[in-house]
Amino acid sequence: MQARWQDVRHSVRSLRRSPAFTAAVVVTLGLSVGPTTAMLSIGNWLLWRPTAGVVEPGRLGIVHVGQWIGRGFSPRGVSYLNLDDLRQTSKTMTAITGLQEGSSGGLAVGGLPPAVIETGWVTADFFDVLGVRVQAGRSFRREDDQPPAGGRVAVISDGLARRAFGGALGAVGGRLMLNGVPLTIVGVLSSGFLGTEPFSHVDVWYPGATYGYVNHFGGPDRWTTRDDGLFYSFIVRLAPGASFAMAQAELDALVRGLAANYPKENQELEGVRARLVEGLGTPILQRESYQRLVSVLLAIGGALLLLGCANVANLLMVRSVGRRREYAVRLALGAGRERLLLLQLTEAMLLAAGGTALGVALAVWLKQFVAALLLPAVAARSDFIVPLDMRVLAMALGVSVGCGFAAGFVPAAYGARNASAGALGNAGGRSVTTTRRVRTGFAVAQLALSLALVTGALMLVATLRNLNAIDLGFNADGVTTHGMEPSGHGYEPDRAFVYYRTMIERLEGTPGFEAVSIGARAPFGSGRIMRLQHPAGAEHEPIEVYANAVGRTYFDVLGMRLVDGRAFTDAETWTPTTASAIIGARLARRLFGNAGPIGQRLVLPARGPARPAHELTVVGVVPDVHWQNVAGDPELFLYLPFSNPDFGVHSATLLVKSALAPSDVTKRVEAAAKDVDPTLPVQYSRPLRTSIDISLGDRRVFAWVLSILGWLAVVLAAVGLYGLLAQSVAERTREFGIRMAIGSGPRHIFVLVIAQALWIGVLGTALGIGLAFVGSRLVEAQLYGVTRLDPAVYVMAAAALGAVVLVAGLWPARTATRIEPVEALRIE
Repeated sequence: MQARWQDVRHSVRSLRRSPAFTAAVVVTLGLSVGPTTAMLSIGNWLLWRPTAGVVEPGRLGIVHVGQWIGRGFSPRGVSYLNLDDLRQTSKTMTAITGLQEGSSGGLAVGGLPPAVIETGWVTADFFDVLGVRVQAGRSFRREDDQPPAGGRVAVISDGLARRAFGGALGAVGGRLMLNGVPLTIVGVLSSGFLGTEPFSHVDVWYPGATYGYVNHFGGPDRWTTRDDGLFYSFIVRLAPGASFAMAQAELDALVRGLAANYPKENQELEGVRARLVEGLGTPILQRESYQRLVSVLLAIGGALLLLGCANVANLLMVRSVGRRREYAVRLALGAGRERLLLLQLTEAMLLAAGGTALGVALAVWLKQFVAALLLPAVAARSDFIVPLDMRVLAMALGVSVGCGFAAGFVPAAYGARNASAGALGNAGGRSVTTTRRVRTGFAVAQLALSLALVTGALMLVATLRNLNAIDLGFNADGVTTHGMEPSGHGYEPDRAFVYYRTMIERLEGTPGFEAVSIGARAPFGSGRIMRLQHPAGAEHEPIEVYANAVGRTYFDVLGMRLVDGRAFTDAETWTPTTASAIIGARLARRLFGNAGPIGQRLVLPARGPARPAHELTVVGVVPDVHWQNVAGDPELFLYLPFSNPDFGVHSATLLVKSALAPSDVTKRVEAAAKDVDPTLPVQYSRPLRTSIDISLGDRRVFAWVLSILGWLAVVLAAVGLYGLLAQSVAERTREFGIRMAIGSGPRHIFVLVIAQALWIGVLGTALGIGLAFVGSRLVEAQLYGVTRLDPAVYVMAAAALGAVVLVAGLWPARTATRIEPVEALRIE
């Protein structure tokens, strides 16, 4: 131990005497370990981190019930009666509890202003099944979750209790208004539990049977029959000795049994399957895509880590060569080669520790940046943070130590083995040549990895450029969208329409607002599909189209000029009518060919006795729009007046066109909403451009991450190549002096150094193109308008790398031309 401590102290002194070298290695390791740690943090947050506050999470799983077609999922609710049957007959699961979280509700409580918060409704045993602790009061009881009406009670988060009541004890027994209805607070959860998903922040939980009361709909029969269920998502806890495979097999049999035992009541369960996924966390419908995303991010981080290791190995090799005389003296004084090896590895571990500290500091910022690209709406919360827990820190330390050891072992082993050459003057020429080849190999590997990363970045940047160049059919610049849901607060349809119209009238005269309108939905929000009967007759299959109910100035706000006809009138917007429609140009061609669409009739098929088939008259044609996907063809689209009962508007989106900052627009909209109804908050406010960016989430993440890390890799490779060439010039000083003494000019020496740089660049480019060809498979699914074999991308990447190689070689080449032959020949 005394020897090891001496090695540590000597290494610290040695590194302090070489601040430039120490800083270069620590920064290189930090820039390599930091992104890798950030990617590990993202993966841990999305996929691996146990849900806080849950007991034995390894025995829990998520179940979704519905029809699974390919990657598509159509949920089917499971009634309370069916759920009781599943609980009573299951042998592999000790508990099955219903859960629906991630919804929103309007909250009014205490002295806090009205706000939209995240809510969840659950069966009474939910907190008991998960083992979530209630720090004050109680959790739900069975009688709270009894149909038909349920208990008027809620359990709230610790954060809400602190904000509204000053703490958990003050909250129990208090009241809050959720969607305009009162609930009594019976419990406050422990501070660690905010929901089962990594980005959940549920403030209010209430019993499932209370759902109709809270959301102002549903009668007693809704909760007492088998054919209408409230939950399609469940959490199960495995019985001792049971596996998830056994539970999945049993669930399949139990669901089939429900359909067979109650054929009339459970018709909705025909063809339905319960899919069980191990563990809580990321929703199962998104888990596969997040797994692919994390795999690619980790692969990118791993490539950068390899690049950093190669760079550090090069720097350590140069240092090892420079210290040959020191090592020879140590050998002569009795030190063993093993001691020299351990001394150099100790130095490498100290450098790794410094790199870890810098890397973790960089990861703290980078993980938040990547999360904001991936989930901008979640990242916008003031309390949002991607956790950097002890498990990630341990992995970061292990990665850094592993990188330091891997980068330091070869130079250390070489230095210990060839230390005696330092005492023999030029007798070590062969070893120097071998060292130069090893360092050249490291430099080639660095350039190859850099080229692969830059090639991927260029592919994704080209993809984003191509997607952004697509004509969406509307102009999103300066448009903000604001969600309104008065029906969720008990507004009847007539009263809700008065609220919408009042909001429009208040905002139309607002200074700085160019246009204001309303729609049931906005582009790149949720979609609504309706069926149209082909006008040629019933022998044609109905056509599925995207539909929206819009106001008079909707097309003005989005900058959509009518191709033909007119927009809706004020009367059509606010007076219930089923007479008129506006269609997209693509749908017009599909239905009417070259015939003029204005005045033509459309048929909406019957939807039950209360909705007989009826006709619509086409009054206008507008350009096609991309409604949910930037890539691909524009959707077939039907626009109805906002008041059309066929659409059935339950919530609405306010659209504002303004040159003001989005935050200023939001303040004015919220002020108007407070004047109209102080208890009814705006559900959300965001620029329309943000909604479009969200649809490009994965591509934006890959493009930004690959661009940042790719060019960072290029910088690291350039520094490594510069160090290699500078050391090479130093080692060849005597050679260059002789050449100049016998007549070679500075230009010839300059060309020799540049040629060495270009030769390394050619090898790195050739290997890098091969790596890029293989690695581009990871991002192939994200590309648009460019292929993974696009020669232009490879040429651009190779040209960029070639420029970097030339820049890295210029200074060492210039230094070589200034060597004085007389001074060079004096060197021993």
